[in-house]
Amino acid sequence: MMSEAEFLAGLPVAALEDPVQGKLWAATDRARRASKRAKDEADLVRICESHPRMLSLIPSGLLARIDQLRPSA
Repeated sequence: MMSEAEFLAGLPVAALEDPVQGKLWAATDRARRASKRAKDEADLVRICESHPRMLSLIPSGLLARIDQLRPSA
């Protein structure tokens, strides 16, 4: 019988870039409620604080809170 750890080790997981792209779409979709867009933007901020390499996936000037996280040139 397979242990839980062995079972979970074989499950595919999303690359971090995948949810970042989804959150980016959701945060900029004007058809969504403002509160939902704000939550998605906050999620992106948290992701970028923890994983600064994800900043390169978000176009400059699109989300001001994300631009504040970018290193000064």
